[in-house]
Amino acid sequence: MKPSYRKRLARMGQLQTYCGMHRSTIYRKRKFKGFPDPIEATLTSGVYDLDEVDAWFGEQRQEESGADL
Repeated sequence: MKPSYRKRLARMGQLQTYCGMHRSTIYRKRKFKGFPDPIEATLTSGVYDLDEVDAWFGEQRQEESGADL
């Protein structure tokens, strides 16, 4: 039997709290910094995969620490 895995998903308001960023900052990072795009939940709303968000933050930390060398 395969273990069940549930994606951790967040709407924009939850994502703002999770990341500690304002909505406009998230949009800017999506446009210019490769922040993950939302998954379309309905025709008018999307949700963000928090595993993708965590991976993006990890990449940003690696780039910053590499720039210090």
